[in-house]
Amino acid sequence: MVFHDGQPVPPERVRCANLETWSQPADDAIAIDVKLGRLALGALLDATLPLEVWYHWGFPAGLGGGPYRRSSWLVRRELADHVLLVDGSGESGTFATIDAALTEWAANLGRANTIIRVRDNRTYTDPISIEPADDRWLAIEAEDGVRPHLRLEAPLAITGIHEGASITLNGLLVEGTIHVEGSLGRLRLIHTTLVPGVTIAEPDPDLPPPPLSLTEPSILAEGTAGGEEINQDLRVEMAFSIVGPLRLPRHIEGLWALDSIIDGVDIDAIADPVAPDAFGPAAWLERTTVIGETHVKEMTLASEVIFDGRLRCERRQTGCVRFSFIPAGSETPQRYRCQPDLRIANDIEAAGGDLLTQAEKDAIRDRVRLWLKPEYTAEEYGQPAYRQLHINGPVEIATGAEDGSEMGAYAHLKQPQRTANLRLRLEEYLPFGLEPGLIYVT
Repeated sequence: MVFHDGQPVPPERVRCANLETWSQPADDAIAIDVKLGRLALGALLDATLPLEVWYHWGFPAGLGGGPYRRSSWLVRRELADHVLLVDGSGESGTFATIDAALTEWAANLGRANTIIRVRDNRTYTDPISIEPADDRWLAIEAEDGVRPHLRLEAPLAITGIHEGASITLNGLLVEGTIHVEGSLGRLRLIHTTLVPGVTIAEPDPDLPPPPLSLTEPSILAEGTAGGEEINQDLRVEMAFSIVGPLRLPRHIEGLWALDSIIDGVDIDAIADPVAPDAFGPAAWLERTTVIGETHVKEMTLASEVIFDGRLRCERRQTGCVRFSFIPAGSETPQRYRCQPDLRIANDIEAAGGDLLTQAEKDAIRDRVRLWLKPEYTAEEYGQPAYRQLHINGPVEIATGAEDGSEMGAYAHLKQPQRTANLRLRLEEYLPFGLEPGLIYVT
């Protein structure tokens, strides 16, 4: 449903169109490309007037910012000193922008433990800068069932030296980046998207380049200030989130990521901000898909992770990598039932084991590595099946988790188990002579 200048556009003026190459209707119609998500206003319409679009959002899982149910992940109201509501209703006691709520929090509430809860799906473009208070926390979260959109022209800045402070983002779709300029205790992302590549919009060749580079890290934490180390106690934690590259100093307490996607967008996914190949902090990753190279001081644990890019760990005497995909050339701590190592070992054993020459073993290793690697239904952020494993990809990855589910960010869906259970039930109840077949949709 489309509203132009506050008025609904009649259905007869809405046209389905292929806007792979931009084209504008000559009249007062609105063209919509449902595949690409593009919309073009007719030449007779005033493009400076407000335009609102109501649509349904689809994704394979409750991952990243989305309107799905996540009430169990919201901060409980009784834990907060204050709850500030943000929406466009204009009602008394609400704030029209996130920045207005932050101003109230900083100026009149003493930066107390506060929830700023956004209650609609509007796009917010106001700049955001946060200086928390020592040993206090702030949560900016979407109300259950909505997905507000933050389009930042400059990084969301976290300033001041407050090692005991905590900031949480929950349920948000953010086109922009986070810059920890000061010293922070904890940065948490829950069901939040920091768009890989910064923006979902394609650059307009007729306009100046965007203020943020398309390879800007989603999270950048400074390691020094005034010649002194900062952020020694910083914990970066994320669950069910999608982010771009991370640039975190090696001396912070660590990075924790569960059921998430970290997309390096053609550069290193995780590294220290000082140099491209410098080792970042110790990491603990579970059921996560990492696109791009990972450089960490220590991999305390990596379980059911797809490393779609070389993994380099400075310390390899401690930590463990288990039930994960590890590319060739990686430098890791002890591995347990990882791919393609496991398939290579099985094929070598089946072909003769120690009776084979080194050249024959190398040939088997090269052959397995050629085909046993992650394949995705879609690789570009914004597509409905973003980083979902392709149905015809290697079964060793699709069922390689500890419990037989898939590796990576969608492991929590338990799709192999669901498929097996469905086949069993179909075979049990189908009439004699019929065979079941499954047709997948994304």
